[in-house]
Amino acid sequence: MLSIQQSAQLLQSGKLKEAVAALVQRIEFSARDVEAHQLLGVCYILTADLKLAEKHLLKAIKLQPGHVDALYNLARLYTEKEQYLKAKTALVSVLKQRPGWLQARFAFGLVAIGLGDKALAKTSFEKVVLSQPENQEAWYNLGNIEYDKEHYIDAKICYQKAVAINSSYDDAIFALWRTLKHLGEVQESIDLLEGKYSAAASVEYDVNLATSYRQLGKKEKS
Repeated sequence: MLSIQQSAQLLQSGKLKEAVAALVQRIEFSARDVEAHQLLGVCYILTADLKLAEKHLLKAIKLQPGHVDALYNLARLYTEKEQYLKAKTALVSVLKQRPGWLQARFAFGLVAIGLGDKALAKTSFEKVVLSQPENQEAWYNLGNIEYDKEHYIDAKICYQKAVAINSSYDDAIFALWRTLKHLGEVQESIDLLEGKYSAAASVEYDVNLATSYRQLGKKEKS
């Protein structure tokens, strides 16, 4: 029988079938193996068997109330199922124990967006970028929140941060382009697309660049 560390290594290396078999064997040997239930729950999340994933994560929490990893992964599962209130409850418990866990704080921001609480989401993402200023996803989500509030200058700053961190971050680049259009900064929007996509052949690129040229009153490049 493989140890829990060996089972975890199988999971980390993407050998899900082998990891599931090893963890099931451990649970058959000892039904109260908390870590085996927790890791098996993660395996089932990755194989999209959410019913079994929930069963094993809840079992781990029942055996060890407040198990941080099980609660975090349960929140992942509930987010996947769009059960945001349940996900929030799980993450509140996680963050009470580990307030500095940025991965959980970021997940909390996504859950807050799912609940429509953009103020709470903004606070969560701001805490992430304060401690982890290179987190491009947090900057991008902050930009989306500001954009939805029509705070286009603040949105621009957030998107620029995300693009500066990752110049190939397509979603942030197009969000920045869209924001520049709202601000009437058409030339800057053209420079952005030409700079980031000069070798691109995508239809989306062509359409967006053509739109910017029309707004600027120029002819489309042949």
